[in-house]
Formats: sequence, C-alpha cells, structure tokens
Amino acid sequence: MPRTYTRKTERVNIDEKSMNSAMKECIAKRLSVNEAARQYGIKRTTLQSRIKTLLKKKSLEEILREDSGNESEEAAPKYNSKYTAKQVFTRDQEDELSDYIKKSSNLHYGLSYRQIRAVAYEFAKSIPNCNMPENWERKKVAGLDWLYKFMKRHQDLSLRKPESTSLSRSMAFNKPVVDEFFDKYASVLEKYKFRADQVWNLDETGITTVARPVKVVTTKGKKQVGQISSAERGSLVTFVGIINGVGATVPPIFVFPRIRNPSEYLSEGSPLGSIALGNKSGWMTSELFPDVLKQIVNYTHCSEDSKILLLIDNHESHISVETIKYCKSNGIVLLSFPPHTTHRLQPLDVGVYAPFKAYLATAFNDWMLAHPGRAITIRNIGYLANKAYENAFSIKNITHAFKKTGLWPINRIMFSDEDFIASKVTDRPLTQYEPQLGPRDNEDKENRSPRPEHNGSHGNLLNDAANDNPNFQEGTPPDLLYSSAQPSTSGLSLEKLVPYPKASISKPRRGKKKSKSTIYTDTPELLIRENIELEKKRKQEVKKNRTAKRNILFDKKVEKQKIKKHEEESSDSDISLDDVISNSSDDFEELETASEGDIEVGDYVLVKFPTKSGILMHYAGRIEQVNSPIYTIKFMRRRGFSQKFFFPSVEDITDTNISDIVAKLQTPPQTGTARTSSMYTFCYNFSSLNVY
Repeated sequence: MPRTYTRKTERVNIDEKSMNSAMKECIAKRLSVNEAARQYGIKRTTLQSRIKTLLKKKSLEEILREDSGNESEEAAPKYNSKYTAKQVFTRDQEDELSDYIKKSSNLHYGLSYRQIRAVAYEFAKSIPNCNMPENWERKKVAGLDWLYKFMKRHQDLSLRKPESTSLSRSMAFNKPVVDEFFDKYASVLEKYKFRADQVWNLDETGITTVARPVKVVTTKGKKQVGQISSAERGSLVTFVGIINGVGATVPPIFVFPRIRNPSEYLSEGSPLGSIALGNKSGWMTSELFPDVLKQIVNYTHCSEDSKILLLIDNHESHISVETIKYCKSNGIVLLSFPPHTTHRLQPLDVGVYAPFKAYLATAFNDWMLAHPGRAITIRNIGYLANKAYENAFSIKNITHAFKKTGLWPINRIMFSDEDFIASKVTDRPLTQYEPQLGPRDNEDKENRSPRPEHNGSHGNLLNDAANDNPNFQEGTPPDLLYSSAQPSTSGLSLEKLVPYPKASISKPRRGKKKSKSTIYTDTPELLIRENIELEKKRKQEVKKNRTAKRNILFDKKVEKQKIKKHEEESSDSDISLDDVISNSSDDFEELETASEGDIEVGDYVLVKFPTKSGILMHYAGRIEQVNSPIYTIKFMRRRGFSQKFFFPSVEDITDTNISDIVAKLQTPPQTGTARTSSMYTFCYNFSSLNVY
C-alpha cells in the first residue's frame, strides 16, 4: 500500500453544516431524503447513512427536543468516513493519544517516533476488540505506516529538535516562585515610581573565537559538509549587555582573558563607548563588576535623587558587599531574578541574545571568507560583535523582550498554567518560596491530603515493551515515570496506562540555603551579605591554616629524611659540625636587634610569623634583595632541635617587611666535606623561641 495517496475526487469533503440541516429537515419530516439531498447539494446515500446512524444513537424524541433547543455545533455528533474502517483507533482515541503526546512535550519529556509507536501498541492492547495488526504484536510496537498516517491526520503535531532544558530550570520555574518575584518587582515600581526608561536589565554572555557555522548551500545528498573555522577550541570573551524598557542601551563591556592592558584588545570598530576589562579567565568577577556599574552610572546619570532599577541574576559576582554599597550610594536598586528562571523572565535571554548570537555567527563567517588563511583572535571580537550588536540590540527586539517577560508593561498573568506544567514533574515542596499563609489557609493546608509517597515501582510500560523486544534500541522515556496507580489492560485511559513522568518526593538537602529573588540594596539584605562574606573568609582562613600545618608537617618529615641521609653520609668525616660549635665559642652568642640600615644582601636574619592563635613562629633566612622597607628573603629549615640549618630543595622565597625581622644573625661557617657543606650552624640559643 502506498504511504502517500493523492485523492482524485472531492466526494469525501462534506459540508457538515449543510448535512446537519438536511438531517434535521428529514427527521422532522418536513422534507424527503431525495428533496433534502437535492436542496442542500449532498449525496443521497450519505444522508441516508447519517440518519440511520443517528437514530441508532438517539431516539426520535431526543433528536426533536435537541432540534427545538438549537443544539450547538460543538455538541453535534461526529461521523467517521467509510475509509476509517481499517484504522486501529477511533477518532476520539487518536485525539487522546495526540493530547498525551502534547502534554509529554510540555512536561519537557517529549516522545520520539519510536516511543510513540511503543505507546500506541500498549494503548491498543488495553482496548477490547481493537483492530490491531498482527505485526504490532510480533514487533511489540506500532508500525511505521500507522505512524506516518497518524502524523498526517494530526497536522498540529510535528517532529522538532528540542532545546536542552536543565532539570533545575524545569523545577524552579513554577507559579509560587514567579508570583513572589512579581510581588517584589511591583512593590519596587510602586515605591520608587519607576518609569520604563528607569528599568534596566544586565546580563553576560560568552563569545568565543570559534563560532557555530551558518547554514550553507552545497550538493544535495552530500554526506559531510565542512566550513572553515578559526580553530578547534577558541578563547572566551565575556560580553555584558545592558538594556532598558524603552529600548535604550548602555555601551557594552568586554571582559578579555588578559590581565595587563585589556583595552589594547578592544579593536577599532567596536561599539561606541564600550570599555574593556580583563582577568585571567575572561569571566566576570566580583572585583570587576563595580567597573561595570560605573559604566551604567556614567550613561544613566543616576543618583540618590534619581534612582534606577537594575534587574540581574543572582550570580556571586553580582552581589558582593562592595557592589551593594556602591549601588546604594549611587541610586541603583538591585533586584535579582529567582535562580534558574532567567530563560523565561530576563529580557536579554528571551529576546535579544538569541538574534545576537545568530548575527554574530554570520559576522564570523563573513570575516573568514574575506580573510582566507587567517584566524580570528580576541583582538577581532570587538569589531565582529559590533555588527551583531547593531542589529540585535534594536528598539523592537528590546521592547518586545520586556513585553514578553511581563516586565514592561507589567503583566503578572503573562505566563499561563501551561507554562508551569514542566515543574509538576518534580512537584517538590517550595518552603523557601511559599508565601505567608493566613489562619484559614493554614487550616486548608492541614486538611489537604498529601500526595502518596512513591512505592519504588515503575509505571513505565515502554520499558516493558523494550525488554520484550530486542530490536527496541532507541531511548525510552526517563525513569521518572513513577505513579502510585498500577497500569492495567482493561480499557483504562492512556494517562493511567502510561503515566506521565513523576518524581518521588525527596528530602531537602542539608547545607547551603537556596537563593531566591531578592532586593539586595535593602538594608537587611546588605547585612546578610556581609555576614555571609565574613563567614566565607573565616572558612577560607581555617582551610588555609590547615593547609599550612599540613605543609609544615610534611616539610619536617622530608627534612628528617634528608638529615638522616646526611648523617649517614658524613659518619666517616674527620670534622663534625658539633666540633665547630665547641671550638667557635664556649657560650651561645646573643641575638642582635636588626635595624633597617644594617641589613644588606647576603646577611642572615631571623623572621617572625604570627599565627591566628597568637603563637609566633620564627624562621632563619638569607637576604636576597633589598627594597626598603621590603626585603626578599630565602628561608632555611632547622634540623630538629639542633643548631643546624639548611636550604630546602624547593626554594622558599618571600617578601618580608622590616618590622617582621627580629634579629640579624652572624654569617654561619660552612665546614665538613663537600657532601655536608649544605649544613649551616648558628651559635645562638633558640630554646626560648619557636624556630623551625
């Protein structure tokens, strides 16, 4: 049987409105069947068949009663053509299957062709007396012929390549979170009376020197098509875009992966007024973000008397204490989006950066064609980004993005229940986002029956079909298809037969509290951020001290091994270092207090290092460079509790202030054989000091 049939006549196309009118006239006996068919221009045999089918479903009294009540077209019965006799499913059953496919896609767990065939097979098995072909039962899946015809009958379905959406985004974008954000956003607008030109959005995106290739025209049927690019892996440059509700922009900022003179990499032809920042990675950091805010202040002229609202994501680089204080002193109100929701709430992500990346890919391709044999470097990024910037950052794109997110004009009902359907897969408690409940709400909440815990069994008939059929190689729907209802083959609905994805309720993780939409320039939030940063620094100090202690213990262990080796090698020496100490002086020398003018290159000194617990540690070392009051010292290590010191194999050279130098030591003598000449002896009594 051919899969594509071209209809030769228009006989099957029936005017249902005329058909219903003719049926009513015939049933009411106002017209005969022949007369009604002639007046309404329809086929007589079709009219007779319709009347016969209708009388089987309803009595004559019911039909006349509905006729007098002017039954709507939606309530009118539906009729199948004679060509549907060989279809596996009825029209209503196919509509149910179509709705199941659409909802699965809205849940971000869409079905592939192979998975639809498996669902159709299980659905057909559950229907009594279903006209299922024999090859379905043999292969455990529906046939390809049925699938192609099904897709043709349902033109509202199409095969699409989905965009990867993380589990965090699907879970976080839910109605309580969005409602809380709009509550805070509306309160800020009402408090400060912000206009559209005072509502700004800032976000970063990455630009690499290797962009995705554009589509090109080539020979039809060619298996592999190549397009030249700069390299296999490119360097990252961060692009910072800033827009407002009326379509205006602040010149962008580029963060180059360079520490020194990043402005040199901002080539001619870059966006007018743009600036260049730099660090080792090319990412935005909390140290660089205040410079971005200065760019905003310079172009918006905001102040404490003329404030602006800046919408940002809650990345750590955007919410440092220094940033919040700068915003408070310059009239910038900081409001963050809820985590993992910027793909739907942030205007730059919704309507600007997608065309920007598309225009950027075209600009990269044009440059490579115009400069054959040359590679794109970070020096070309500013010029190429300007072409995309002029086209993508248009007034139309920006204002449409603000409107689509519901930010301006403010529209709290921009997102329907269908937009939040993906979050129902997890359906986890949102304690940190849940609004305060009143007494009545609390009472309703207590009386509400909780959702049953997952019993650990899969309600996934697709996996069962895959296990029965070794040829079932394509991926099956995720393992999160959990349901407390047990599937059955007694004619249940498709939703109960193959449940929608549902994750079990998991206990909240211990540790860091999840962030949420926050007005960071409010005084309580500033104090919270200060406490967070202080705690973070404390933990870093503790970790640093632990690392230092471990390094000291390791160094001591290595030193003991080396000293033991030296002693074994010098056991046959005629002159020992202990003899040198006894011959040089009967008593230990006294430590001489160091002064700035007395210390020169080559002198030996004793340096103190205070620890967090208040204990002073002392190290001996040699002056390598003098740049008063800073001295570069090469430090030594002490051999156990003796007076012997040596330089470690891994050099320890540090800049030290004159205030940390405790005393100047006399130049120690070097004695012994060539193998023991690396040992130095100081004739001082270090028993009262912690010398290492």
